Amino acid sequence: MNALSGSLTNAHLNHMSKLESLILGGNQLGGKIPSLPYSVSYVDLDNNRFKQLPDLIEAPLLEELYLSNNRIRGTIKFPLCKFTSLRKLFLSDNNISGFLPSCLTDNTEEINIQELDLHSNILTGEFPSSLQFFRKLDYLDLGENNFNGEIPHWIGENLSDLTFLRMHYNFFSGKIPSKLALLKKLRVLDLGNNNLLGPLPDNLAGFTGMRFQYDSRNQECSTSIDLSSNHLTEIGKMKSLESLDLHLNNLSGRIPQSISALNSLKVLNLSYNNLSGSIPTWHQLHKLNAPSIYIGNPYLCGPPLENNCSSMGPSSGSNDSLRQVRHRKNQWFYLFMEFGFVIACLVVFCVLAYMLVASIFKPYEKQ
Repeated sequence: MNALSGSLTNAHLNHMSKLESLILGGNQLGGKIPSLPYSVSYVDLDNNRFKQLPDLIEAPLLEELYLSNNRIRGTIKFPLCKFTSLRKLFLSDNNISGFLPSCLTDNTEEINIQELDLHSNILTGEFPSSLQFFRKLDYLDLGENNFNGEIPHWIGENLSDLTFLRMHYNFFSGKIPSKLALLKKLRVLDLGNNNLLGPLPDNLAGFTGMRFQYDSRNQECSTSIDLSSNHLTEIGKMKSLESLDLHLNNLSGRIPQSISALNSLKVLNLSYNNLSGSIPTWHQLHKLNAPSIYIGNPYLCGPPLENNCSSMGPSSGSNDSLRQVRHRKNQWFYLFMEFGFVIACLVVFCVLAYMLVASIFKPYEKQ
């Protein structure tokens, strides 16, 4: 980190007509970013104090723009599809608000954006429909914003090159679209902390890219799926990944045997659900022996938990066992009701019979 401070003005850049790279990241520069030189193709102003986005119209050759971790406010006013040379745009950790501008184009081949990072802003609205034209996207981060609505199915159809997709800490709702499984190259999927519900699509096993690692800007990321803190109800048949986080959902039933096929699994979190039955011990899962993986599931039993399956009995078993116990209790309840009804009838019959006999013999007693 350097110690440059103050403002970057047009006067600093006016005479740099052949400038190709502008690298001033990690300083204390602030204010508005001036118009960029026509010739510039690479701009890194990360980790400064800039407050406004630059005007990109005068920089048609710009390929990479890094403005993360500044103090930028306001909206994105320029349609990203209009900048045909732009390949990477990183605007994370700012205060950018509003909607992502719509994009009308007849030629998606002219849109070359491969990496788009809008993480940690205050963007709103539904999943930006303009992104369906960004066919070359391989890295998309919309996490920690205020996006809402359902996740569109066209992500799997139109953005087939995606390897990294993060949308955590938003307000997305509805079910996870099964067509996400068309993202064969996907290595990282993070949908945690939304309002998603329903079962996980079985065909998410189609994430064959989960066998590899992702490397973006020299940062390696483990292949992973994070669906934590939603309202999901059933585990699907996902395979070939290293990290699976499903904590704080409404998952129920037994831990499926399909998880035993996750031979590369290194991180697992199933805590705080409604899972029941014994914890599988086959293959890779015997290495995942931290009790914290399973806490918050009172009907799970077996190592590494202290709950012994045999001592817990039916109450710690599967939902079928629970239903059997309830059924037996109901049988005894109704049996006692029937028995009590019969006794009550007999008592009433005896009383009536006694009164009838007494009324017959009472006149004779008076004589």
